[in-house]
Amino acid sequence: MIVFGLVGAVIAWRFGAVRAVPDPGGLTVINYAASRRLVWAEIVTVRFGPNDPWVHLDLADGDVLAVMGIQRADGEHGMAEARRLVALIAELGEAAEPDRT
Repeated sequence: MIVFGLVGAVIAWRFGAVRAVPDPGGLTVINYAASRRLVWAEIVTVRFGPNDPWVHLDLADGDVLAVMGIQRADGEHGMAEARRLVALIAELGEAAEPDRT
């Protein structure tokens, strides 16, 4: 019974830890099982289709990363956070031009 309670507590803690943390250098995505740090230039597009439970990021290397911290179940708040993420990528996501000296 104690082990079952501990497992339940760990699962609840992981569910509560899910988030996306933006900063000027990039985006840290913390999902249930893993976390990943992205620089803004790595993010190509943000997808949040009508049947998607959470935001998906298309990355420059061809990967797709789920951002479980921005969920459709959050209603308008989730949509606003997705729009904010799109704005941040547009503002900060441009790769720097190479130095051509």
